[in-house]
Amino acid sequence: MATNYNYSPGCGVCLGVFHILFGLGSCACGVAAIVLHAYVAEIAVGIWAGVVFYAITGILALASSTRNNSVITAYYVMALLSVFVSMGQMGLYVWAVINEVWTCFDSLYWQFNGSCTETQIRDLIMHAILLLLAFLEWIIAMVSCCTACTCCFNNDVAPTQTVVIHSMQQPVLQPLPTQGGPAVVMPPPQAEYVGSYSGGGVPTNIAAPPAPGYSEKPQLPPYPAAGDPLVYHNPTFDQAMPSGDISALPHPPQAQTQAHNNATYY
Repeated sequence: MATNYNYSPGCGVCLGVFHILFGLGSCACGVAAIVLHAYVAEIAVGIWAGVVFYAITGILALASSTRNNSVITAYYVMALLSVFVSMGQMGLYVWAVINEVWTCFDSLYWQFNGSCTETQIRDLIMHAILLLLAFLEWIIAMVSCCTACTCCFNNDVAPTQTVVIHSMQQPVLQPLPTQGGPAVVMPPPQAEYVGSYSGGGVPTNIAAPPAPGYSEKPQLPPYPAAGDPLVYHNPTFDQAMPSGDISALPHPPQAQTQAHNNATYY
């Protein structure tokens, strides 16, 4: 299901509301014109144009908020048909208004002769309302065609964004030999990672390069308390080496107090 990311769903919803309002208004006035036996009311343009074209165009405009390219295409086609239907409705009711006005004037002297009855005035008002609704629908349908014409382009690719992520690594406890003081924590430097991703959400699975100048090295254990033997972990110690050859053993750290003299190596 193709998605059109260049289409504005808010604009489509707003136009859809106007389509439905003008369609229902045109349908109601068309029914009233038939009840009042108005001129050209038997054609019922306001009814079928308001329901079949204007209201359905509005429903498709509301459904286009999902940015489905097929729905937007159907909305564009119905809006284009509504342009021509509203133009035909305008032409019909312009003729109806002219006919009603013509009967209220003396055709010989072109003067108002007061022969307009209450029924003619009522029909004139009804035709004027239908003409106004058709004109407003024509404007909205033209705007809908302009906003929905993006369905003809290939817009199913989400826009790519580039973000910078600041990563804070956990500080590593690296005890330094001090004169009986506490161990000093040396946090590694921060690193910035740049990644590209498509669509919304948070990017995942971005390879994080190691911080410059930082390498994981064997850490010395903290100094034991006074009276405890000093245990030194030698990662380079080879257990297969003869017990008499201790030249490869590194020197253990020097104890700062008399309590650190008793050390055990393994």
